[in-house]
Amino acid sequence: MSYNFGKCLLLDRLREVDMRQVDLARKSGRSKQIINDYCHDRKHMALPTAAEFAHILGCTAESLYEWVEKGEGEE
Repeated sequence: MSYNFGKCLLLDRLREVDMRQVDLARKSGRSKQIINDYCHDRKHMALPTAAEFAHILGCTAESLYEWVEKGEGEE
């Protein structure tokens, strides 16, 4: 079974821990713009980035996205 990225849930995770995008940017050393791009689904996080954010936020990397099962023949 394979999955595609669904909606990014980073904003939801940030709200759960009362953190702003700028706070995550400071803690991770990433730009505010790239954090915003992830939050608004303009870019997808690489697994190492998701793992780092999950560590900072106290969640799992999997919980940073909705996951959509691929249909047969999808790549």
